[in-house]
Amino acid sequence: PRAQSSTSSIQHCIDNTILLLPNNPQISPLISLPESGHTREFTLYSSAREQAFKVSGNVTEVVMGIDFGTANTKVVIQEQGSENAWAIPFDASSKEKFLLPSKLYFLNNEYSLFGEEADRLGNLKLPIILGNCDLDGRCRIVAFLTLVIKHAREWFLVHAAGQFPNFTFEWLFNIGMPSTNAEDKQIVEIYEGLLRAAVTLSRVDTTVPKHDEIIDTLNRTEKRSS
Repeated sequence: PRAQSSTSSIQHCIDNTILLLPNNPQISPLISLPESGHTREFTLYSSAREQAFKVSGNVTEVVMGIDFGTANTKVVIQEQGSENAWAIPFDASSKEKFLLPSKLYFLNNEYSLFGEEADRLGNLKLPIILGNCDLDGRCRIVAFLTLVIKHAREWFLVHAAGQFPNFTFEWLFNIGMPSTNAEDKQIVEIYEGLLRAAVTLSRVDTTVPKHDEIIDTLNRTEKRSS
């Protein structure tokens, strides 16, 4: 059931978020997606829904693997029962359709994947690597991951979920980390906190994440994990 307010909805999402954060996750670059019979411009999704069908007693785990890079980001979704996997396209008209530039735009307290050059925010991942990721830096990463998750999950529901009729999907999330950071407990905790906040916001019915909303969500998720 959909919550009546944004706050209660966010808290519900926090309480029901399941995360996978392995030390050295791998996302295969060889997973490919069959071409459709026609080409079209791909429109990024921003839906919050998680199921393609009515909730049933049949449950299957679906893992979203996010390779969040300094220059580009790619996503692979795998259904655990069949082990079928799909690389998620972001722009079907591009030769690099499975790569999304790791950049963000900020205007009027809202984050988006598109915008004017003057509003562009780059180097999203660099502050984590350098160990100086302040609140604004964390908000930017959460906003970017939120939009990526929304898009990838909705793409799967539209284009792949039909292979699993009458199944309820239990979503798990896996974010890639550089092997040099995998043994750093503090960095691992930062990644986990940012991913948890992004998953939480992806389940709220707002088209684009707002800065104040992200700060509130980060505070809530940090309190939960402490």
